[in-house]
Amino acid sequence: MATKGAELADEPGIVPTARLPYAALFGAVRCLGLAQGTRGEAEELQGTLWHYMQAAEASASREAVVPCDVLRAATLCLRKWRAVTDTTLWGDRDDAELTIAWREGLKARRPK
Repeated sequence: MATKGAELADEPGIVPTARLPYAALFGAVRCLGLAQGTRGEAEELQGTLWHYMQAAEASASREAVVPCDVLRAATLCLRKWRAVTDTTLWGDRDDAELTIAWREGLKARRPK
């Protein structure tokens, strides 16, 4: 699942991760579970995000640091699922939260 975020990992100044709250991860994991019937990649993404959701649930901040390429892949998968099924379970607000997180993560600068 190497995507642009993974490629940027070696580029100086780019941090290919983003912070995401437990609630957002929970919603994505739940919807990826539902998407498994129509999107083949949903099962793998659900398993990957499950790990980060558990980390967020256990952390004091209720957030987890997630690789941007994973967030991007999950966002695209859920958009395709939404388009095929016309579901309202994955809405614009959910999509925006993940999209903003991975885009901001790719723009973030490493501390000096």
